[in-house]
Amino acid sequence: MNKYTFITNYQYGEKTDVSQIDAVSMKVALNQWADTLKFPHIGDISKSNIKQLIHSGEIEEIPLKKLHHISCLYERVHGKIIEAYIVQHKHHPSELQTFNVIVLFKGGTYVRQIQADSCCEAIRIWGKYLSWHFYNSIERQTIKEVLKNNFEELINSLMPKVWSFSLVVDNSILEMFIVEC
Repeated sequence: MNKYTFITNYQYGEKTDVSQIDAVSMKVALNQWADTLKFPHIGDISKSNIKQLIHSGEIEEIPLKKLHHISCLYERVHGKIIEAYIVQHKHHPSELQTFNVIVLFKGGTYVRQIQADSCCEAIRIWGKYLSWHFYNSIERQTIKEVLKNNFEELINSLMPKVWSFSLVVDNSILEMFIVEC
């Protein structure tokens, strides 16, 4: 069995859900994921339609370039956007763990893969190398200030190998999910 973690974002951050699924393949995991969707306008008929699209291959996960064990799925259901980031957990641990840092901020989703000893170290590394393409100077400064202090107490453990962290940056909520694969 493989373990998959799904970070599902509904309608550009209106609601986000995290789930873990054990399945023999990605396709089986996607079908189980469709059953777990609990968003407005997504009922049993929508879930059934999504599963049919998964079965036909019209909905499939797309591996993210240059990143390992993580893929994305993007679908419109009843005019609402469902975006899922899927992390497939590795079976063989290495010296340094690989953490997928998925950040939802100002309507965008930013994904980075970081090798670190711990979740907290992965967040520190992420904060050290913030891209000026995605974060302006005030936002970068605010994030770096938060990460200088005891931010560890703000980290929530959601399930095995999955954490979340959020903060307000320039009147916008930055929501982060950290998944060890």
